[in-house]
Amino acid sequence: MNALSLRAVSKRFGALVALDNVSFDIQRGEIHGLIGPNGAGKTTAVNVATGVLRPTSGSVWLGGVDVTHVSTHRRAARGLGRSFQGARLFDQLDVRTNIRIAVEQRRKCIGPSESNADVGTEVDQLLEESTLTPVAGALINSLPYGVRKQVEVIRACAFASSVLLLDEPTAGLGPDDIERVLGVMANHRARLGILIIEHDMEVIMSLCDRVTVIDAGRWLMTGRPAEVQRNPEVIAAYLGADE
Repeated sequence: MNALSLRAVSKRFGALVALDNVSFDIQRGEIHGLIGPNGAGKTTAVNVATGVLRPTSGSVWLGGVDVTHVSTHRRAARGLGRSFQGARLFDQLDVRTNIRIAVEQRRKCIGPSESNADVGTEVDQLLEESTLTPVAGALINSLPYGVRKQVEVIRACAFASSVLLLDEPTAGLGPDDIERVLGVMANHRARLGILIIEHDMEVIMSLCDRVTVIDAGRWLMTGRPAEVQRNPEVIAAYLGADE
């Protein structure tokens, strides 16, 4: 069973076709890249997947259940988590509290029986595995951007119980911060299906198990990173080679 599926999804805004019959699956235990030029429809696809937008046609399936007409809140209650291009955190709260809120919300949705550890222990484990323990008591608005981004990713991981959608998780980060954010994702890949929108092709090619490419709202291919790199349509549309 796929963790998340988009099946023949189209989304139109008047005469503008943002997505045109796009299909792909995210499997539990994989990191799946979604790439394409600016304006290709990547964020629209994520917004449809999370319920922020309803598709004009097609369907969205979460854990084998059709959630096309299910609200964003109810999809989150089914274990779907998301981050955004810019870090969205509780700026006046500290790092520990931001992560604790995510853990508590997941347990409220899924139920306490899904983990034997108490909330505080789980929060401590998340802080330790993401190397955030030294800043656990720091207010979010006092932290540099790279650390804020790392907190957002670990908070999204703490909330998600089935699928995690990350929109440009390494944007604006230096090499060390990128490595830490990728480490957070790697720690959680076994229990989640993870989709990342990312423009850094080195990240995509080194991290992802499979990659889906869309261009002008249309699906081009889904395959292993090496297959994507060799595909002539992808090269022409996205990787910048001459036809």
